[in-house]
Amino acid sequence: MKTKSILAGVLLSLLSALPIWAQGVNPTVQFTGIIIAGEESTPVPGVYVIIPKAGRATVTNDYGYFSMAVFPGDSVVFSSIGYKKKYHIVPPKTTGTYSVIIDLMEDITQLSPVTIYPFPTEEIFKENFLALQLPDERDQRNMRRNLDEDRLNYLRYNSGMSGSENFRNFNAQQVNGFANRNFNPTWNFLNPFAWSQFIKSIKNGDLKKKEYRKDD
Repeated sequence: MKTKSILAGVLLSLLSALPIWAQGVNPTVQFTGIIIAGEESTPVPGVYVIIPKAGRATVTNDYGYFSMAVFPGDSVVFSSIGYKKKYHIVPPKTTGTYSVIIDLMEDITQLSPVTIYPFPTEEIFKENFLALQLPDERDQRNMRRNLDEDRLNYLRYNSGMSGSENFRNFNAQQVNGFANRNFNPTWNFLNPFAWSQFIKSIKNGDLKKKEYRKDD
């Protein structure tokens, strides 16, 4: 009698544990999907797909795609920098595969303006400001005179050539002489054509014209 009671207790224990055992062997669901954002539904790479209860996670690829094994009823969190977190629950009666398209919303944070000063503290700024020597009236007058446009134009047109300009001029003369080294130098004083043009101008009275006479 005692043995039958023990067997009955064991059977009852096994029967009560069947539902729990059945829940433990529930098949996993292959959870896949694409995560997009924005008006153009652009795929979002690098999004964390997290199951907090199980401590498992994955990351979307360059095309916003992810795939991971979950259990029916799992809560999934989608998290990415610059976007608001989104939560999703796998339907309890899901079997086989389960696919979704998750649309994330941008998380826009307005930052307060920051002014950057060249001094680390206000006290140091005050010390440097009080020690600042502003130009006096004499310095300002000299500065205005040196930057006067007429004065700068006068100096520009009446200054001699600089060393670099003299060097370029000398090189140009050297190149010209080298290019004409095999030719006789041109001297219009012995040029018969020039003399003919000069005599013709005298006969025509060209030298008497106003533009050839020096103004008094």
